[in-house]
Amino acid sequence: MSPKRPHLVYSSSSSPSRSLSPQPKRFKSSIAGSQSESSTAIVNPLRVHIIEAKLKVKEIAELRSILESGKVLCDADSGQFQLVYEAEAKDADVIVTAVKMRKRLERYIDWDLAVQKFVITPDWLRDCAKEHQVLPYDEYIAVRSLRSSTQVTEDLSTSVAEEREDSAEINYRSPTSCLRLSPLECPNQELAEKLDVLRHSRELEGKIMNTLAYERAIATIKAYPFVITEDLLKTEVSNLSHMGVKTVAKIKEYLQSGTISEAESIAEDPRYQTLTLFTSIYGIGPAYARHMYDVEGLRTIKDLMFHYENLERSASAEPDVSKQKSPYMILTTTPEKTRVPTLTSREAVQLHEELNDPILRDETERMHATIMKELGHLQPGCTSTITGSYRRGKKHSNDVDIVITHENLKTAGDQVKSLCEQLVHRLYSRGMITHLMGLSNFGNTSSRTAERGSLYKVMSVFLPPSDGPSARLHRRLDLIFTTPELYWTAVVGWTGSKMFERDLRMWAKDRGFKFDSSGIVRRQDSHPYFPKSEAEVFELLELPWIEPTMRNADI
Repeated sequence: MSPKRPHLVYSSSSSPSRSLSPQPKRFKSSIAGSQSESSTAIVNPLRVHIIEAKLKVKEIAELRSILESGKVLCDADSGQFQLVYEAEAKDADVIVTAVKMRKRLERYIDWDLAVQKFVITPDWLRDCAKEHQVLPYDEYIAVRSLRSSTQVTEDLSTSVAEEREDSAEINYRSPTSCLRLSPLECPNQELAEKLDVLRHSRELEGKIMNTLAYERAIATIKAYPFVITEDLLKTEVSNLSHMGVKTVAKIKEYLQSGTISEAESIAEDPRYQTLTLFTSIYGIGPAYARHMYDVEGLRTIKDLMFHYENLERSASAEPDVSKQKSPYMILTTTPEKTRVPTLTSREAVQLHEELNDPILRDETERMHATIMKELGHLQPGCTSTITGSYRRGKKHSNDVDIVITHENLKTAGDQVKSLCEQLVHRLYSRGMITHLMGLSNFGNTSSRTAERGSLYKVMSVFLPPSDGPSARLHRRLDLIFTTPELYWTAVVGWTGSKMFERDLRMWAKDRGFKFDSSGIVRRQDSHPYFPKSEAEVFELLELPWIEPTMRNADI
């Protein structure tokens, strides 16, 4: 049996086996049976931090209640200690956790800190409160790597089982898209597309929860590797995650009749067709589309044009500067303070056919080559990746997304923003960017990985340079500039698909991280991580590698 680790000792002459936080304040406490001020005992605060991961709500409340009660514990060697809750792990003497693996513990505190503290199970706190004394720590050490060698050997089989339980594997039965292979074309593609009509109709009507339910069901079907039959529907498919009773009934109807009657009816509905047309225009969402259909009585593109022309005339006749949207976006870091026109609603309607015309892969590659050639005149040696549906293998895209960085880009001094705006200025001056739809700095978002200015995005209308007899069509182009440290996180975040990214964020959250395209941070203390490859992003989040072409969890 391993020797017991010493209790906490705060005397300056003591030499505990672990360095603890600075010398604590001492409280005076009356000893039972004595009322004289001279007969007081020194009570040391014993600061306890709780890592709430893997603890149930009732357990957290129980442990907090013990600490908030201010119980005084006796220790044979060191006097008395009063339990005190400590919000910061770095300032605590003891860290209570239900986590049993080093890798998982490091999601919440640094390992260098863990080896300086007593990291123990919740039972230690409960037993101490019950016995009214500071119990030895060795019997309660939470993480195997923090125990003595003898204990490590004894617990090896348990640890292996825990690691196996905590590991993630690719499995089509998994409830999360980031643990499933979702090909571009699945064995049940036609069925998924029929269900997508139902999903889209709910989205157009603003039924958010119904929309999400269909999205998850479609993602499950996209990853199912076998052609669904009535037998498989009954024995397995109906038991997969996110397959509700109504969805299963729709699938059964499809298997028996070759179609879904509701989807066919919706596809032929004039209202559905009009709302679909309206929402295909930049700047028009489902709610506004319904307003124009139900309230304004609009039905066609000509109706929309007339509607927006009237709005512009009204704005000219009775200008209200406070309500008008600026017709320009100003590039603040360019010497000329370039003013680039914003895309108005009327112009979006005029260009809707071009902006919705599919962009084939070879055109996407030509656009990318043009962008990088122009960027090379400003900053040679930039690195870039075409993301979005192109990277997932689709034959055509609705827009082109390009993530860009350079090894010398730094957060300080608006370097990311400056390079982005310089490129926009250059493309605009050469007639290749005609309008801006958005100019956004995401460096100070909810993901605190990046300092302000580390990720910058421009949404634009791009018009390729004249190239022989081929038609020049207006295209949507999104440029995402970032620092080298955040480049691969941005690539993962902008590759998609929508459902894959949603589940990726939820997966990260459940494991103590905040993830989005602007970075990865540990939720406990906002500690940032900077993966050096796309594969390292998956490794950090403890996910198996999934190729971009297998992330098509949506239609």
